Amino acid sequence: MERNILEVQTSMGRITGTDHGDYLEFRGLRYASAARWQAPRLTEGWEGTWDGTRWKQKCLQFHLGPQDFYGKEFYDDDSWEAQEGEDCQFLNLYVPKQEREPGGFPVAVWYHGGGFINGWSHEKEFDGAGYARRGVILVTVNYRLGLFGFLCHPELTRRDGRSGNYGILDQIAALDWVRAHIGEFGGNADRISIFGQSAGAISVQTLVCSPLTNGKLCGVIMQSGNSCRGALRKTESMETMEQCAEEYFKKEGISLEDLIKMEEKQLFAYTDPYMRFMGERGLGYGPVVDGYVLTAGIDEVAEGGFLPDISYMAGCTENDMLLIRGEDGFENNRLYAANREWCQLLGEQGKKAYFYYFTRKLPGDDSGAFHACDLWYTFGTTNRCWRPLTEKDVELSERMMDCWCSFFKNGRPDEQEEWKTCEKDSLYVKTFDIC
Repeated sequence: MERNILEVQTSMGRITGTDHGDYLEFRGLRYASAARWQAPRLTEGWEGTWDGTRWKQKCLQFHLGPQDFYGKEFYDDDSWEAQEGEDCQFLNLYVPKQEREPGGFPVAVWYHGGGFINGWSHEKEFDGAGYARRGVILVTVNYRLGLFGFLCHPELTRRDGRSGNYGILDQIAALDWVRAHIGEFGGNADRISIFGQSAGAISVQTLVCSPLTNGKLCGVIMQSGNSCRGALRKTESMETMEQCAEEYFKKEGISLEDLIKMEEKQLFAYTDPYMRFMGERGLGYGPVVDGYVLTAGIDEVAEGGFLPDISYMAGCTENDMLLIRGEDGFENNRLYAANREWCQLLGEQGKKAYFYYFTRKLPGDDSGAFHACDLWYTFGTTNRCWRPLTEKDVELSERMMDCWCSFFKNGRPDEQEEWKTCEKDSLYVKTFDIC
């Protein structure tokens, strides 16, 4: 297929990108900048021409090798790697070349998973070609992780009035960048949906519950991630996390000033020991109720009927989170129950909520339909997977991308409306498997 470098003029400056023949790709565009533990500032532009043909920095993170399950699954090819640093506010665009719809192409913004400590926007399993060919602009986003993205500290709160949620603020900044500039790429700023998987789904749930996104979204998809009623993680208070940080770093004899002045790799070295310290207290990295990004917990917002009246989709895989095997197979799929309750709660409130269940047991080992296995299908990248997938897997991927794109375009995942919404007294489950 034809592949040429192109150059476009935008309000931020000139940008190079790649013309793949039937869609355009712009890699590593800066959407914001941020000093350590400060809110991001949207980029105002640059001098000269921005190189949009190569990946930019991802946040510092742990590395998984071929001996690790997910290392073998997703991180076995260095060509998808990138440099690392806390300066990581970059995003990628995949833009259709077909005739645009009235008002512009609908836009889908993807937030990657990784437990808020790993992951990046252009992993091997992600790709926007299938979306662009279906008339949807895909945006994939890097954001701050671990200590860089989610440290709460009482001295930061005394300085700024709040602390934590820096990674979520990055995600909101990316959304605001898209709203401000996507029209220059043919997108419709009034037709933006967000979606994510695992920690990315929790991010999406946080964003839709945040007052900072009011009026900015028309749909959300949560894949294998949900904080409803504490399914994956409880939405902690900022104060709880501040107390934890104060106790740990006081024990280590490290002040906030020391942390701010630390070289980034030295600071990253505290990510794992602090995570273990939090884990002993039932805590972890992630969003908190800070009175700004979140003014209340996820449950309080959802159960109080305060979620926006937009379209919702949520679901998980059959053997999600690599659950422990019992005598009868995988046990206790908490994510299924949480997503079911989430969709039924929204249905009771009269909102459009669609529920799905991915049951394709992937060949190659006995892991079944494991956590994140559906990403090969969500992004049409089954050809990059080491497993012996078949044409039926390709067909399943095509069906799923059709549904996701229909959702982004119309607010419903099935143009024939065979996929029913969840109602007060009924639950419709859309199952995805090979035929």
